[in-house]
Amino acid sequence: MTIGEKIALRRRTAGLSQEALAAQLGVSRQAVSRWETSESLPDAEKIVQLCQILGVSADELLMENTPPSSGGNGNPPGPVPSGRQWASLAAALLLRLGGLCVLATLLALFYSVWDFCQRLGHSVWYWLLMVCLAAGTAFFWPLGSV
Repeated sequence: MTIGEKIALRRRTAGLSQEALAAQLGVSRQAVSRWETSESLPDAEKIVQLCQILGVSADELLMENTPPSSGGNGNPPGPVPSGRQWASLAAALLLRLGGLCVLATLLALFYSVWDFCQRLGHSVWYWLLMVCLAAGTAFFWPLGSV
């Protein structure tokens, strides 16, 4: 569908005559007729006014392969994240993955201590003591080198 066909269709849908549309735009009826027959195109200022009067977006009016919509929800698509936003999203993802790695490491440590205690026949209290010692050593070991 051409731009002219879209203008004519939207004008008729809005219930406007060529004269009425021309009066709102401050142009002649012949100018509107030339736009609708694709003999000429409106200038940028008139395109903005046309979009406001006819209730369409500039993309919908100017893109030749786009059929006119029947309304839709009227919301434009969401914004595309910028480079800084992508970096922030990537950092948040890496932080969460790091947290999962720490959690997996702690679970492996707890399991190995539990298994060690079970093989030696010690109680759950001994296992808890070993876990606390292992966790404390893991936490405080780097501080001893400062």
